[in-house]
Amino acid sequence: MRLENPPSFKALDEARSFLKSLTSRDEVTNFAYLGVSLPGEGANKPLDVTTYSSEWARYYFNKRYHRIDPAIIQGLSGILPFDWNSQPYTARKLKEFFSVAREFGVSRQGVSFPIRGAHGERAMFSVNSSLPSKDWECFKATHLGDLALFAYMFHLRILEVRGIAQVAPSVTLSEREKSVIMWAAEGKTAWETAKILGITENTANFYLRNAAVKLSATTKPQAVATAIRIGILN
Repeated sequence: MRLENPPSFKALDEARSFLKSLTSRDEVTNFAYLGVSLPGEGANKPLDVTTYSSEWARYYFNKRYHRIDPAIIQGLSGILPFDWNSQPYTARKLKEFFSVAREFGVSRQGVSFPIRGAHGERAMFSVNSSLPSKDWECFKATHLGDLALFAYMFHLRILEVRGIAQVAPSVTLSEREKSVIMWAAEGKTAWETAKILGITENTANFYLRNAAVKLSATTKPQAVATAIRIGILN
């Protein structure tokens, strides 16, 4: 899967076409970004960028599905990636929602990444796929880290094109901290990083936590994205 880090669109009206260029018939069918309480002009108005069809978007909001959509609820309230298939959804309204979504070509294979920003903003980034369940699980296992990083980098780019300056923190990482962040950027788990560096997994996690604190990050993808943005990994 081809993802561009950092995203390169130069204006908000280019963001959708940028995401559309990354979709594929075989893997990712749709991307969706939703930001609330974003700093800057129009701070009280949610910002959404989606590759879903205009017909589905119009029907979705007319039916007020955003009030019951688990991806929205979990994506804006949680802190961990939310797999759309992680719950049975027995409520009648949710069954109706997913049934109608399928009619518009939106499957239940998806994951949403909650984003918490340095300005107090909340956002979420969702990935939707039409892959069969088994293939989707394999795809997630391979690309979840890359997608989480891309989600946060996309959010940072949204802030930049809205004119929100990203103040680069003055950070000095130790060589070990820099190494674990570098391997995290390559998609390696703490266990894999430990094997590469010849240290224990607990030690790798220790250095990763230290680096995240220095980078004012609450998650590994946020730490990696910040390190990339301020040039630590260059």
